[in-house]
Amino acid sequence: KRTNLACTRYVALWDARTKREGCCFQTMVQLYSVLKPGMVWILILLVLCRQVDAEASRAPSCEAKGAEDCQNTIAEVPPADCALWYAESTLPSSGYGIFAGRDFAQYEALISEDDVVIPIFAMRLHDPNRSSFFLWNEYTWDPYDMFMAHEGTSIRVASPGFGSLPNGVLDFFNVRNMKPHHDYAGLHRSRDTGTGAFSPYTRGSSAYTPVKAGDELFVDYGEQYFTGRKDQTKRLLPRRGDRATSRSLGELANVGTCMDNFAIKASTIKQAGKGAFAKRPLREGRRIAVLPLIHIGERKRLNFYKVVDAKQGIVDHSTITGQQLLLNYCFGHSKSTLLLCPYGLHTSFINHGANGTANVRLQWSTPERSNHNSSWLDRTPLEIGKETTAGLAMEVVATRDINVGEEVLMDYGNEWETAWERHASTWDPPVDNYVSAFQLNKDIEKVLRSEFEMEKIGASYPPNVQLKVNKAFGDPRQWKTALARNELEWWMHFIDSEWAACDIQQVEIASSSGERMYTARTKGKTETVMRNLPHSALRFFDKPFTSDIHLASAFRYPITIPDDMLPQVWLNVPG
Repeated sequence: KRTNLACTRYVALWDARTKREGCCFQTMVQLYSVLKPGMVWILILLVLCRQVDAEASRAPSCEAKGAEDCQNTIAEVPPADCALWYAESTLPSSGYGIFAGRDFAQYEALISEDDVVIPIFAMRLHDPNRSSFFLWNEYTWDPYDMFMAHEGTSIRVASPGFGSLPNGVLDFFNVRNMKPHHDYAGLHRSRDTGTGAFSPYTRGSSAYTPVKAGDELFVDYGEQYFTGRKDQTKRLLPRRGDRATSRSLGELANVGTCMDNFAIKASTIKQAGKGAFAKRPLREGRRIAVLPLIHIGERKRLNFYKVVDAKQGIVDHSTITGQQLLLNYCFGHSKSTLLLCPYGLHTSFINHGANGTANVRLQWSTPERSNHNSSWLDRTPLEIGKETTAGLAMEVVATRDINVGEEVLMDYGNEWETAWERHASTWDPPVDNYVSAFQLNKDIEKVLRSEFEMEKIGASYPPNVQLKVNKAFGDPRQWKTALARNELEWWMHFIDSEWAACDIQQVEIASSSGERMYTARTKGKTETVMRNLPHSALRFFDKPFTSDIHLASAFRYPITIPDDMLPQVWLNVPG
């Protein structure tokens, strides 16, 4: 079995995928060429492989059994080095979860700092029905924990990766989600049509405790999450010695899906920001990701309407002023009101492959590999919208062999492409002298000046930003201990802190290190003076509703659900 598994894993590397017969023999020849003569046992295996391949040649080939069986056969082959698996949770009635595919040391990164997070604004205010259920509320996070409270009002934050996939329990967690950072991927509103079309916020996740291969991963939902959820408040994790907290790697390979197939870096697609790139060879027909879907029965739930009086909650729902950024991360169709918003590890970075460049496609998932309930395909958008749990899932399947380092691209559909071309042809840059907080923070030591220095040179900070100080730096013992251990950045990721608007009162040069140290005075009802602060304690933030994601000209359109996947019963838009 190990020989046959090795054969399947190595066959793509040696471009022998069409040579089904003789695969074992070819594999051993390649091993022999790498390990060189003297390996007598490989020569013996070469002889044995002749017998194995003779039996294999008499068995029906994958293609002979039909395309569907062929696809399933290829999809079942697990990567040997998969670090994260998606499989049924060990917790009863908890759906699916994420499992470790290898050991992780305490504080070791589980995923890089490229897990997208998306702010959602004033959903209740803009909801025409005001009382309608919104499933995303079960998956969103507090904006203060996400460094996004400055973006606007009534914010919740969608985290369609490690903020949605792992389960949570009251008495234990072994994953710690880090604070987000943001990066506009080189785009600027003065020149780029893609500005504001994607979330600049991403974060990473690390092991909070040592994690063993096969362990299920749990995040800290916070006790408040369980308030009012009577059916979940007693959901406690079994003891660590209990086998129910983990699955064997063999079991995960049989019933799970590998979810760490992508690395994230700058996309090859202009205006797309970042993209997903293959971390390992991905064979044609292989399932490379599962996409559980959060449904929205009425597409208008993601509309912004004209606000007449925000304090009184008065909104003119006859005048649409824009759409939530979340819309760009969902699947939809012009003939249906239903939106399906996927969550998965790094899958949000799969960009559009135009002109036949796509190398993956979508298909409906199977109940054996996900939470997908195929009976929902026979239900109307209105009926689905009333469901209080997720029940649909798709899969991403490779349409050809994808090499390591190659960008993974999906055809977003003609509707999406037409919408983008219309946007690009009519787009005009906003007329302003905008400088983002992100730009200022990249070189903050050169930018920070005291009030006296600013007045002396007649300078001021851009009107769209505000300088803030991290109040956790008010206790110098904590941050100086972290600094001495070279763990200051790590400490800042995990402290519960509040950022307060401030002015710089004084700048001094530390005699011991030669670094600039700052004295800051907080603004507000109670002013506090904080002394001897490193530049890490200070940060610029965009003022509410001024960052790129709020631009009226920013592109908004969902990815098109392929026509061959769209049930007739979902076609509820006339025309």
